[in-house]
Amino acid sequence: MNQTTAIMPWPGRMSADKAAAYLGISKSQLLKGVKAGTYPAPVTDGRRKLWHLESLNEWLDRERQGMTRPKRKWSDAFADLGQTRP
Repeated sequence: MNQTTAIMPWPGRMSADKAAAYLGISKSQLLKGVKAGTYPAPVTDGRRKLWHLESLNEWLDRERQGMTRPKRKWSDAFADLGQTRP
C-alpha cells in the first residue's frame, strides 16, 4: 500500500506562529521585524492579530528582488551613529 502525505494549503490569514513558519523565521523575529517595519503588519480581527497570505507573498517577492529594507529617515541614521545631521 502506497501512503502519501497530504500537504495542507496555507490559510488566507494566519497567526504569528504560522506566518513565521511560512517565512521560515521564528515568531520573535517576525514580531521584532513587524515593529521595525521589515515584515508586513498584521490585521486585527477582534483581539487576534492575523497576517494575510497575500501580504507575506508580496514581501517574499520584494525580498527576492532585494527591496525589503524598511524606509528610514536620515535623522534616524545619523542618530544611530550618535551624530546630528549637518
